[in-house]
Amino acid sequence: ALCEGDMTFRANDIDKFLDLNLDPSLVWFPNDLSAAIICAGITSIEYCQKNPELSRNVNVINTVKLIELLIKRDVTVIFPSTNLVFNGLIPFIKPHEDQIPTCEYGSQKAEVERRLLEKCDKKCIIRFSKVVDKNMSLINSWISNMEENKIISPFSDVSIAPISLQFAIKVIMTV
Repeated sequence: ALCEGDMTFRANDIDKFLDLNLDPSLVWFPNDLSAAIICAGITSIEYCQKNPELSRNVNVINTVKLIELLIKRDVTVIFPSTNLVFNGLIPFIKPHEDQIPTCEYGSQKAEVERRLLEKCDKKCIIRFSKVVDKNMSLINSWISNMEENKIISPFSDVSIAPISLQFAIKVIMTV
């Protein structure tokens, strides 16, 4: 989201401003932009594993270029990241512990975090666990199957602490 005074450009307007497949230097920004929430990117863990170069171009290269442009304009950068920058083996891990990502997506987010910490004084990194929404097809299929008394097969090899999209938005807006 781009915020200008009391005006916020909503996600459905973002295509007018930003495509991280392209060079961010082509992006138009309002002159008095004071804060930017960098939540664009490729978030599919599977896609990032299968397409590391393409996803890295969006999630790291162009995201960092965008952040650098914002820093030059003295814009506060808010970067929603992920708990996947850690390997998940240490409970209650502290924010500044060594990052040990175990997937490409986690590695990409960790790299952007490191660059943001090195380059930007006005920043905030928010690490979320799995953000879920009532419109997720996986969740909807589980609900539908349970309503029909069908067996569902949730993941047996993954532990997550899901949070709602509404909660994630509330945290970002509070920051």
